[in-house]
Amino acid sequence: MNELTKGEVVITLDGQEVTLKPSLGAFTVLSSRYETYGELLRLLAAGNVPAIIQVLRQGLGLTDAQAKRLPNQLFSTGVSDLIDPVSDYVFRLFNAGKSPAEVMAAQAEAAGSGAENPSRA
Repeated sequence: MNELTKGEVVITLDGQEVTLKPSLGAFTVLSSRYETYGELLRLLAAGNVPAIIQVLRQGLGLTDAQAKRLPNQLFSTGVSDLIDPVSDYVFRLFNAGKSPAEVMAAQAEAAGSGAENPSRA
């Protein structure tokens, strides 16, 4: 994944491949609707339909008219098929496009170098 597509997640929605794209708008809307992105991730993991629809709308950059089709598209696709990729998108959106593995590796590297523990100097 290059820098131009970092954080993008391709999903199949109602039989069509579409790409959830990170944007400041998506970040702003989702961060203002949910107290934390952890709360949003928990809702997604539980299959919360309104949360999935909101993420899809923001990630696809849909207008009001376009977003009206989302419930039917979600119903046709199935909630369980979207939980993992939509959650991956949200994680990447709130972590500068990085995957969970990339974030964990960076945290492990920081912990190993003592960057987070000033008493190791």
